[in-house]
Amino acid sequence: MSYHKYIAKTFAGLEPVLEKELQEIGIEDCTILKRSVAFECSFDHLMLANMSLRTAIRIYRPLFEFEVKDEEDLYQNILKFNWEEWLTLDNTFAIESIINSQQFVNSHFISLKSKDAIVDYFYFKYKKRPNVDIKEPHFRIQVHISSLNKCTISLDTSGEALYKRGYKNRQTEASINECLASGMILMSNWDRKKDFYDPMCGSGTIFIEAAMIASNYPPNLKRKKWGFFHFKEFEKAKYEKLRTILESQIKISEVNFYVNDLAGKSLDIAKMNYYDANIDLPYIYFSKENFFELQPKSKEGIMIINPPYNERIELNNEDLWYKDLGDIFKNFYKGFDIWLISSNKSALRKIGLKDSTRFQLMNGGLNCEYCHYEIF
Repeated sequence: MSYHKYIAKTFAGLEPVLEKELQEIGIEDCTILKRSVAFECSFDHLMLANMSLRTAIRIYRPLFEFEVKDEEDLYQNILKFNWEEWLTLDNTFAIESIINSQQFVNSHFISLKSKDAIVDYFYFKYKKRPNVDIKEPHFRIQVHISSLNKCTISLDTSGEALYKRGYKNRQTEASINECLASGMILMSNWDRKKDFYDPMCGSGTIFIEAAMIASNYPPNLKRKKWGFFHFKEFEKAKYEKLRTILESQIKISEVNFYVNDLAGKSLDIAKMNYYDANIDLPYIYFSKENFFELQPKSKEGIMIINPPYNERIELNNEDLWYKDLGDIFKNFYKGFDIWLISSNKSALRKIGLKDSTRFQLMNGGLNCEYCHYEIF
């Protein structure tokens, strides 16, 4: 069984979570990088990783790398690669360019030069060209140029981004990303037994991801198309067997889920997204209440809360709002583990509670703090 190197992309701050996820599915050879984790595994494990990982955005397979001087040098190095090892004239492809170099500033031009090199490779040999398809190509090819002008050419094994689970067909303003939500839950070390509270649910991402985790439901089990379908190692029978095994491991969670939002429209969206996720939760309770008037339904539990930051959703007097939030935690949620994410660092100081743990995370371009409060 042959092993190859892969790179799983994630959000800043979630790298250790992603590494742990990889290790839990049996991939031990991991190296944490910036916003990614490198690992080596078999093709079977690659398929498993794509279907199972909750904090990975995409998984790439590096093909080759080189030092690049200018656009012509880029063209020549890509042109001389043996593309027939991967593509045929019947395959479509698309180019994605990620540029971190000050020397190369126009990512669109880099994509065009790379596309020209691949097309010319086939034209020089066969007088025919493979087609580009930016929507649903057989192969997505990434061209990454680092700050040190090292160029890495990789194939996207995932296809569509892995955070597109298929259930979030409607969104509220400031909706949190699925991979980030899962990472926050995994960082909390929730035992999957304590009652789960999502009191400002928005479009429902946090509690739906928690439901998947509690049910051992692989986040992309139902996906119909994968980038790795077109790889030479792909065997449909092995893929179908793996899906069957994963389906057999799904369980019905006995956790109580308490889901709330004051905005009726948001709650309706959360409910519809939950139904589209098709997860069997026998104990889920929805409510439309003001959190500051809401009473907990149990003596202990875990709460993961994504409150307004006064960024995309406005607050009147955010300092007082966050102070009141802390007062509610202290007075009504004794025995709870509360995890809160916010980019409003000055308002966070008004909560009046000492956090036991604090992580730095990025949410939609906002530099956030993810704080753990143990309420005694």
